[in-house]
Amino acid sequence: MEEDILSSSQTPSETPWVTTSPSIPSTSRCSPGVLISSLYDSECFNSTRQLGNDWHYNFQVPWNMLPAVLRKKLDYQERPTARERREMIRIIVGEILSICKKPAKKHLSEVARKMVLAYPKSFKDIIEDEVVGSGHDSLTKQLQCRVDNCRRNVTRGKQKSTPDNGSPVPENKKQRKDSYGCIQWESGPVNVEAQMKKKKDMQKMFLENERNAQKIEQFISDTFTSQRYDIGSGKDTQALKEEWPYLFSLVGMKAHFKLLTGIYIDEGFEEAMATKFARVLDYFQSLPLEKSRGAARQREIQAGGGPCGAVLMLLSYFKEDRARMFHMVDKTCITDQIEHLPPTPCIVVCGASPMSAAAFMVAVDQEVIIENLASFTDALVGMFICYYIFNIHYPTELGATMEFLQRCIFKINPDRGSKVERQEKKKSNAVNPKVLTLITRISEFEWSA
Repeated sequence: MEEDILSSSQTPSETPWVTTSPSIPSTSRCSPGVLISSLYDSECFNSTRQLGNDWHYNFQVPWNMLPAVLRKKLDYQERPTARERREMIRIIVGEILSICKKPAKKHLSEVARKMVLAYPKSFKDIIEDEVVGSGHDSLTKQLQCRVDNCRRNVTRGKQKSTPDNGSPVPENKKQRKDSYGCIQWESGPVNVEAQMKKKKDMQKMFLENERNAQKIEQFISDTFTSQRYDIGSGKDTQALKEEWPYLFSLVGMKAHFKLLTGIYIDEGFEEAMATKFARVLDYFQSLPLEKSRGAARQREIQAGGGPCGAVLMLLSYFKEDRARMFHMVDKTCITDQIEHLPPTPCIVVCGASPMSAAAFMVAVDQEVIIENLASFTDALVGMFICYYIFNIHYPTELGATMEFLQRCIFKINPDRGSKVERQEKKKSNAVNPKVLTLITRISEFEWSA
């Protein structure tokens, strides 16, 4: 038993117990000072068994049991250090386990929510004033990990046997929704004839080489429902390009993305994006080289920096496959010569390195859709938007990097579901734990900077 989990000097009157029956004598309650052993005490088990499944709503976070230094930080709305958070988690999980032997994730999530409500500036998952996920996912994750560690000896040898590979998948298994992160996925009835007329007008305008951004945005808006229908019906990229040519221009993609997600990528957004990337890069550059998961690559990136450097550092930090995001070709290469593109959206780099390339392209479904982009930021925006417009899941090889970009750069923060392609026998989380950890560390770095 860890000696620093709880202080046994705490009196019963100071401890926020939750009971469902007033007749239970105080001697039957689990003492915080003997937390782990008391989990298996029969009297404690009988007390726990009488709890309803909604005990977490009445649970009071034991703030008074935290160290005085930490309580003072919370009063001043400061963020605790990583060590102080771990100590706090040990104490709070001690109280939880003394009340409920096997708390479920929903119980821990409610406790985490209460903690964030009490001290939002100290605990809320936030980066650049944007709330990440539910705002309490990192606390939930820490509580869950601590509970699992405390119960490791209990569950060992009691693991449920996994079904054979040939076992059928339950018919009622939940399926992922393609509308993840979208605010306007399905529209009501429309005038089909009017939509088709505007579609033909847009095609004519494209053939006449019209590039007026306002006109393009208006046409995209007027025919948005028909575009979503054609995309959802499974038409291939080439057919979509012929029918909706402006949907494959950066202006048209941004307009469609705005209607789909509510995120408008204008100059102000791009300036904010550059600022966020700069802070992300500052954090990575503050790390010792041996801890940055790619010392040689970090030296290379430090020389260039910028949004491209930040994205490369994210890929390195998460140990993800940069070849799935960047496809390298010769700087004189033309579109027809490009081969072996990945099936998911990617940035085609015309040069030896994304840091020094003079031109970029965007590809989706192994086909280049946008050429001659001089800005890495434009290429990144185009690639990211493709995942949403064309209903494509993030590949597992880029899952953490793409979710970080989604939540911290593009401000799409659903508190449920995931856009990463599903992996069998792998537990899904509302927010990738690796992403949560990095967000927490960047927030701590900014606070202490």
